[in-house]
Amino acid sequence: MTVIYLDATTLISLGTIGVVVTAVDEGLTESEAKRIVERVDEHGLHMTAELRDTANERIENTANRE
Repeated sequence: MTVIYLDATTLISLGTIGVVVTAVDEGLTESEAKRIVERVDEHGLHMTAELRDTANERIENTANRE
């Protein structure tokens, strides 16, 4: 079993990503979702490059399921 320890900022970021991905599932476009992630990052949540990539990957996967 792998144990991963996350700090509070990472947990908040993952929650934010989940909300955005859910919105894509409900009809938000891929480009709109990616822009939201970009704006959240610019305005104080400061994601790591890996977290931004994860967000974009989840958005793309959800958008392409349809």
